Amino acid sequence: MFIIHGEYQKALEVHRRNVEISQRLSPLDEVVSLNGFALTYTLFGDIRKAIELVQQALDKYQAIDPKQLKPDFRPSFWGSRLLLVNSLSLQYEQLGEFDNALTIAQQRVQLAHTSGIPQEEVVALIELGNFYTRRDQLPLALETIQQADKLLTNIETPIVLTEEDLRLKVLLALTEIHTVQGDYIKAWETTQQGLKIALQSLDHQPEIDVLDKIRSLYAAQGNAAKELETLNQIVMLSKKLPNAASRSLALREPALTYTTLGDYKTSRELLQQSLTEAEKVKSQVI
Repeated sequence: MFIIHGEYQKALEVHRRNVEISQRLSPLDEVVSLNGFALTYTLFGDIRKAIELVQQALDKYQAIDPKQLKPDFRPSFWGSRLLLVNSLSLQYEQLGEFDNALTIAQQRVQLAHTSGIPQEEVVALIELGNFYTRRDQLPLALETIQQADKLLTNIETPIVLTEEDLRLKVLLALTEIHTVQGDYIKAWETTQQGLKIALQSLDHQPEIDVLDKIRSLYAAQGNAAKELETLNQIVMLSKKLPNAASRSLALREPALTYTTLGDYKTSRELLQQSLTEAEKVKSQVI
């Protein structure tokens, strides 16, 4: 509520009090509060302060011995901790501090291996591969994604994410690499494999993710008509997502793409819809 009305200092004060209260409860409660505090600073665009708070949360995680937790809670513990590490890497990348971002992404892989949960290591390797792709280090990207793919084939019982979820992540990462390399035939093959998996899901997000790669593929080939057609499909599916946070994020990328295509009217409409959905989320968080 405070964010919507522009009362940023009040919003920060609420989170500050939440952290103080959580310090009297447990380290895990404090981690949750610190992460919420960091998210608020991220929304305000203060990435440095967000990094500081995420690091504090990670320090709290480091003080917790996972072996002392109940076995059925450990996957959630590791999943949350590793997501924070990924958030830290992305924040450094956003600031243009690529060496720090890479170091932390590599640390996530090591930490995921330590967790003993193979699917977390697969996801960490995929994110590291995606980082290499964004930095145009394609041989390293391909090697890392292939490593994730090999590890995936040896997972007998995935936890939380299904084998199909993980396979789709690998295929999307490979599609990005092939597209950047200009190998459009391989890129098309991996998108079609991914689409078969995505269409089996009851959720629209996997299909949106695949369609976005197909849109990028058309854009790389200079096929504006097909790019626009795919973009319209993405917008239609984005509006069907079940929660406001997902809808807000899903509508943002098409809005930016319409800007590059010169359709500013549609871009403004989608950005406004994205903002409306985001305000729904903020009103629940603050």
